[in-house]
Amino acid sequence: MFVSIIFLISLLNLSSAQLVIKPSDSIVLRDQFKSFVASCTGQPNTRVATWRSPLQTDIAEDDTASCRVTVERQTYGLRLRIRNLTRSDQGMWECLGSDQEGRPLSRTLQINVKGRLIL
Repeated sequence: MFVSIIFLISLLNLSSAQLVIKPSDSIVLRDQFKSFVASCTGQPNTRVATWRSPLQTDIAEDDTASCRVTVERQTYGLRLRIRNLTRSDQGMWECLGSDQEGRPLSRTLQINVKGRLIL
């Protein structure tokens, strides 16, 4: 028995185009037991601050490796990793940051999880 999960990723720009979320594909197929990874990057004059979950919880950076949802700092951005995806991961994920004047920036990532058993 295998479980396939389909992600529909839509990107909505809630501010100027200074934050970029990848992947930008409209549909990504994933196996439930593989990690889903998204990257939110800015430019040298922007600061990417955090990823916010659909439950409006900011995900702590470099939390313990045993956590299923982690955020890792990268050059000019943050990487979101979700291990062993579930339907509870579904919803609007938000990347928050600011420009050099301190004005808030955000980009969103809509994840729709649809599971289907394959026998």
